[in-house]
Order: sequence, then C-alpha cells, then structure tokens
Amino acid sequence: MRSLFAFLAGLTLLGLIACKQPDPTPVLRQRFELLAKNICNNQPEACVELVDPVYVRAQGTDKVVGSFKFMVGLYKFMNVQENKVRIDEVLVLPTGKTAEIRYSLQVNGEWKPQDKPTKWLLVDGQWFLQL
Repeated sequence: MRSLFAFLAGLTLLGLIACKQPDPTPVLRQRFELLAKNICNNQPEACVELVDPVYVRAQGTDKVVGSFKFMVGLYKFMNVQENKVRIDEVLVLPTGKTAEIRYSLQVNGEWKPQDKPTKWLLVDGQWFLQL
C-alpha cells in the first residue's frame, strides 16, 4: 500500500513539474523594451510587428502605424529617450495568456508612473501588444 501511495505521489509531482510553464517575464520585458526603443527611435513601422496580428489585420497596418506615429511625436515632445523608460512591474495574469506591464517615464528628471499599463496577449507562443 505504501509503495502504491509513493508511486502515485511521485507521478503527481512529476506531472506538476512537467506541466510548469517557463516564466514569461524576461520575454515580456524584452518585447516591451523593443517597443520603447522603436518609439524612441522614430520607428513606428517596426512597432507593428509587436502588436497582436489579429488586431493589425482588422484595423489595417496604416492605422496601427498612425497610432505609433502619434506616440513617437508625444515622446519627442516630452523628450523621452530609451533610458527614460522604466519597467516598474510585469504582471502575468493567472491564465498565463495575458499580462500587463506597468511602466514609468522620466520627464524633467522625475519618474512619472503611467496611468495605464500596456497589455500583452500570448498568441501561438509569442507575446504581442494588445491595443
């Protein structure tokens, strides 16, 4: 009886270990940093590759690029550069398929937390910005 219990406990533990997904936080950080870099370096077209492809197809690439052109202009106006964008928190929601990244911008030497986090969606194993 003990060996059966030990065997079942071992199988359960093995199943839990095998099913555990890797932590997506580093990938999300990397994707956000690339987004910020593209915006700060006036590359709105490159930002589109980071956006949920279903959304891009529905809205059209030109409209999505236009949204990022607005962001590029805003960042230029506020003099935000790559080193003035900081990730404050990466929160992966319990489903493991959506995440939020809270961030701050340094404006006039002061870090200002942004009101709305960026939202990310896992699509076919890749994280995309959800607009």
